[in-house]
Amino acid sequence: MWVLDLGVVEGRRQRRQFSTQEEAERALKAAKGMKKRMGESGLGASPMELAEFMSLRAQCAQAGCTLAVAVSYYLSHGARLLKPVLLVEMVEAFVWAKTEQAVAARTLQTYRSTLRGLARMYPRRMAHELTRAEIEAWLGSQGWEARTRNGALGHARTLMSWGRDQGHLVNDPAAGIASRTETVEEIGTLTVAQAERLLRAAVQHPRMMGYVVLGLFGGLRRAEIERLTWDAINLKEGTVIVGARLSKTRTRRVVDLTKNALAWLKAAGDEVRGNTQRVAPANLKELWPEFWPKAGLAVWPNNALRHTFASMHYAHHQDEAKLQAQMGHESARMLHQHYRALKSKTEAAAFWALKP
Repeated sequence: MWVLDLGVVEGRRQRRQFSTQEEAERALKAAKGMKKRMGESGLGASPMELAEFMSLRAQCAQAGCTLAVAVSYYLSHGARLLKPVLLVEMVEAFVWAKTEQAVAARTLQTYRSTLRGLARMYPRRMAHELTRAEIEAWLGSQGWEARTRNGALGHARTLMSWGRDQGHLVNDPAAGIASRTETVEEIGTLTVAQAERLLRAAVQHPRMMGYVVLGLFGGLRRAEIERLTWDAINLKEGTVIVGARLSKTRTRRVVDLTKNALAWLKAAGDEVRGNTQRVAPANLKELWPEFWPKAGLAVWPNNALRHTFASMHYAHHQDEAKLQAQMGHESARMLHQHYRALKSKTEAAAFWALKP
């Protein structure tokens, strides 16, 4: 038996056995040639590995790059793709993760409806193969207004960022997609006379009183009132506790109610106060379009209750910090941009003096 000792290659002793001296000498000659061409690592490569190397080098040459460039690209891109999944699977995992994080119910529902629509459009697409052009095609095919489209794009960016963190993506295909310019609508408010007619109509329909008063004199958002229960209102202290789970900004705040607001709430009657049932009717969405025409209003300005509160409060008190805290705004920019100079001090005084 003849033994060819190649020395230590990549940390291991390399020996090969041959039955004749001639075979061993041929192998020694081949090993010297391999070492000359490929260095020490070439000595430890099997014939199959060498064949694979030659094949890959040829494929790279046909694509116009070297094997070194291909390996470098993979290490900086593909190696970070830890968990390839279908787009639909990534969307469902994302929604589940946001559910576990106790994201607001309305935000969660928007994630579901919007992002599942994206997944339905490309049901067999791997998440990391999704392209910018495909996201733009999805956004353009829905017939959305600019504001809705921008919201959907924001959700897609959130999804892609999450996917990268989870190892499902390497690059963000939504990056670089521009938002659309949104049309700024005029702030719609009620006059003092319109507000009074609305309150008088609520006296005749007590189940609507809580919604009207807390929006008109408390500035609560519609969604906040819809989730609010009567036990969050302290008529003696004149406060409303808007819990973090109810608030759009996910922060708890205390809203102060004026004496006239408390008087209107008491006018709703005991049958709808002092218990844990919701302040607004469960079918508010259906009842509201039927209710406000009963107050003699020909049209209903968008978000008129909250806008009226803000503009009247600003004109009467001239206290930005107080108004910002009442409304749950994160900055005073919104107040300056929308509510200054909408109402006069005379109008505001008459508004805050409205009583049953």
